[in-house]
Amino acid sequence: MGRGTVSRALRGIFDSIFRPSRFVRVNYRALEGSVWNKFGQLIQLFGIFVANLSAYALPLTIAGFGTVPNVEQLPILASLDMSEETRFVLRFAQNSLYLTGAAGATFMAFHAGVLLTRSSRGILSSLHTVTYSTSGYLAAIFSFVVYIQTSDQLSRTADFLIWFQVAFVYRIIDMLGADLVLEGVERGGEMPSQGLSQLGQILIAGLLIACGYYVYSLYLGSRLNHNTSRITATLTVLAVLSTPIFFVIASVIAVTGFGM
Repeated sequence: MGRGTVSRALRGIFDSIFRPSRFVRVNYRALEGSVWNKFGQLIQLFGIFVANLSAYALPLTIAGFGTVPNVEQLPILASLDMSEETRFVLRFAQNSLYLTGAAGATFMAFHAGVLLTRSSRGILSSLHTVTYSTSGYLAAIFSFVVYIQTSDQLSRTADFLIWFQVAFVYRIIDMLGADLVLEGVERGGEMPSQGLSQLGQILIAGLLIACGYYVYSLYLGSRLNHNTSRITATLTVLAVLSTPIFFVIASVIAVTGFGM
């Protein structure tokens, strides 16, 4: 049992790197049959996501990352016994939240893309694609970012990532013509690409490769699991990639229009 689990895990890692089409391809035979069979597939996908999510968030929590909200932020905490075990669980939940939210946003955008292009072959096909792409490749992206931003030796590399995020947000603000300044965040100057250490350059390269795998896995998921054309698969990927843009736009509208 244990040996089989390890073997499947190693095969999954190998496929994710060298055979991404096999990694994200859905087994249509498994999706056929009764409602109970499909429900079993849903439970299996949920288990895979939770296992990969734990593999991402658990090391971060053990290493001490994550903060415990105070009672003012979450009044429900007042009724909890804030033991070390409880704090650990709360920090684990926080570390899991970002990837879970990103997976949810990816699924909504991806499935909306195949629905709007009338190419959908069922919600399970989309769930399969998103489960493997987010819990595999997106988790790797988050891991790179967390390591870079929390390492004292990679301050210049962290500054580069912050500059990129700030430049992205302000570019959208300028496109909307909004008179908005992010609190505590000034507009970035020139790209701080100079002075990156060799390790920082390697990690940035790894981050870009992980991003490439993530985008390609979504493309393959659309092509293989929904049998779409190249153009439709590209449109589906663009729908997913547009979610950060629409999130920033919605945030700007909420702040400037409703004072939120």
